[in-house]
Amino acid sequence: AHQESDLTFKVTECKFSAGPKTVNFDINTETFTDVTDVVFQVGTSTPEGTTITHSIKYGDTLQNTLSVRNGEHKILPAKIASISKHQIQNVMSSIQTKDAQGFVSDSPLLYKESSIFFGTIAGTSVYVTQNIDLSYGTPFNENKKLRLYLDVFSNTAIAPDMNRVKIYYTTDSIITDSSWVLMSRDGTYSGPTQEYLWYPNVGDTAIPIGDNLRIKVVLTTNIAVQSQITNRIGMENLRVYAF
Repeated sequence: AHQESDLTFKVTECKFSAGPKTVNFDINTETFTDVTDVVFQVGTSTPEGTTITHSIKYGDTLQNTLSVRNGEHKILPAKIASISKHQIQNVMSSIQTKDAQGFVSDSPLLYKESSIFFGTIAGTSVYVTQNIDLSYGTPFNENKKLRLYLDVFSNTAIAPDMNRVKIYYTTDSIITDSSWVLMSRDGTYSGPTQEYLWYPNVGDTAIPIGDNLRIKVVLTTNIAVQSQITNRIGMENLRVYAF
């Protein structure tokens, strides 16, 4: 040892053990039922040449492995009816070339602020419009023919099940459950998004509309039916015409 000399050291790089590192998130104290969706939010850093992949295992044994990208909402391929343990795995793996000692200089980072969200798709979604005033330019409450157009789409290539879409209208100024009148549908599906036509059950008969028209759209999902969980429906571009 040189007691009369000062020695200094410079760290030039880290050397991490090559190969994957797995970080498990165990949730053992909660019971989840009818889980159809999962969102995993986590902070990560992946230097060039490194990767972090996320997967989910559920059940006491491996039932399914689902790729979950950071912050992405995922629909589970099978509904979890009732389960008391969920395990999220983060497989951290470096794909850089090993040096002679089997080490690599860069490693991905998984930050501690991580959150896992489980959810169940709602059985019913309801959208109600504001008052639609169709009385402009005509005497108040004059009878008119009503037409409604709506684009309905599916999140998959499978055509949306139109039996899960119901549309109602009302012209009552004070609305109760009995105010809503079911409308009939015309049109056929011919793509991932298709315009459908609805009209009152009275067909081409004019009805009193005035300035109190409201439309209600109801979308339903039976979570006991896996195909309805996987093939979800949505709607957009609602248009109402009176003539």
